[in-house]
Amino acid sequence: VGSEMCIRASVKIPVPIQDTYSVAEIAILLRVSRNAVYEWSLLEDDPLPLRRMIGRKRGRFAFRDELLEWSKRHAT
Repeated sequence: VGSEMCIRASVKIPVPIQDTYSVAEIAILLRVSRNAVYEWSLLEDDPLPLRRMIGRKRGRFAFRDELLEWSKRHAT
């Protein structure tokens, strides 16, 4: 009886340096799911600083400098 191994190719998707990042781009940068990004934005203590434009329900984003500072505080 042999065992099968499923190998998934690891494809790195480049995210350019920019002033703001979408939820999808943040997920790629931090190597987590988009759901994790949304969950971190709902933390009571030091939430991930997601924003959206006034009057919009979709299209959340984070400023690069705020994202960098938040990730430094939450890295181990």
